[in-house]
Amino acid sequence: SIRVDGNDLVAVYVATREARRVAVQEKTPVLLELMTYRIGDHTTSDDSKSYRSTDEVTEWKTRGPISRWRHFLQARGVWDDDREDALKTLAKDEIVTAFKEGEQRKRAPLRELFTDVFTKVPWNLEEQWQQMEKHVREYPEDYSTQKFRDLDGPLPAMDAALVRSAPRDPPPAPRGPTERMTMVAAINNALHIAMAADPKTVVFGEDV
Repeated sequence: SIRVDGNDLVAVYVATREARRVAVQEKTPVLLELMTYRIGDHTTSDDSKSYRSTDEVTEWKTRGPISRWRHFLQARGVWDDDREDALKTLAKDEIVTAFKEGEQRKRAPLRELFTDVFTKVPWNLEEQWQQMEKHVREYPEDYSTQKFRDLDGPLPAMDAALVRSAPRDPPPAPRGPTERMTMVAAINNALHIAMAADPKTVVFGEDV
């Protein structure tokens, strides 16, 4: 594995080039660990001020990849403030134009809220979609139905057999001794079991 400053574009390029060389010449995978810093809050419900200072965040903002890359280019005479301002103006104009064009288009049908992840929608999401579709159509004055495709047409076909208030395939009953624990403890327990069973296991995620 190679650990590198993920906020340094040049370092990332050099490390990636070396990782490719090792992978091609030595026929082995290479893990790149790009160390960076989360400037924003973890989620919309997270207040990072409770566990880090404002000064810390301000300091890390100066180490961001965009500002460091700009200083790198300016030091080599290929970038300046005039180009920076012109690029920002161009980008802002393009974004505003895209927003205006997007606002004129109708949004996707409501069902796509439930079909963008699953190939086969599970029973509980099928139930939620059918209930929501009927509810929104019953009270159109309370919703911006004109902004969505297909809400001005007939009710889509709905299969009642796909809706139940129970899983179609219930999980098998547990075997052996059982223990009551929180969901977080159960997840951590499962991770420990998986990693102990196979030393090659690698776990990625925000909270692991």
